[in-house]
Amino acid sequence: MSFSAIETKGLNLNGVTYTQQVAQNAPVLAEFNSVVPAAQPGTLTTFTDTSDGTITMSSGSHTVTTGARVDVYWIDTSNVPQCRRGMTVGTVAGTSVPISGGAGTNLPAASTVVNVALPVSLSMPLTGANAEAIGIYADFVGTFVFATAVPAEVFGYTIQVAASSYVWANGDGSTNPIGGGNPTQLFVSHGDPSQARVLRGAISHT
Repeated sequence: MSFSAIETKGLNLNGVTYTQQVAQNAPVLAEFNSVVPAAQPGTLTTFTDTSDGTITMSSGSHTVTTGARVDVYWIDTSNVPQCRRGMTVGTVAGTSVPISGGAGTNLPAASTVVNVALPVSLSMPLTGANAEAIGIYADFVGTFVFATAVPAEVFGYTIQVAASSYVWANGDGSTNPIGGGNPTQLFVSHGDPSQARVLRGAISHT
């Protein structure tokens, strides 16, 4: 069996539409469709540096625990959603949650309202260089991270617009985002504190 992928890009420039299309076929398809629990609200009460700080959670019944992996979401001063992903939680004391490390956007200023997400880990063993197409959709602002078992990040990305996607296909002119490593798992999260959200996607490969 062969799985086909068609990536289409469009541009309207001065009233004229231009399109680019890339088609790929691959014999193997890895898919996922995950309902991810709601994020949990809080405030970054201490800004230590761009990758360290302390969050005061809004509720004493939060479920963030010492040693957990978290993605931290917020809205920046330009009203654009941001995320620092793959952070490590230090020793939790009540509503006080110290965080450090991670990748993505630098932490915002102290007193910024944030939402703390506990990413869901999905099994995703891949030889990165063999990928032919990647498509990932989030119905809210969401983040996905391809990672090794360590876990070390191979590729991470935040979809900053709700109900939008990330796409890549071999031959579209951009570099294979997971070509530099061999992920074994995929972390997915979102920044909505009000409800669970869906992240889904597929990776075709040889």
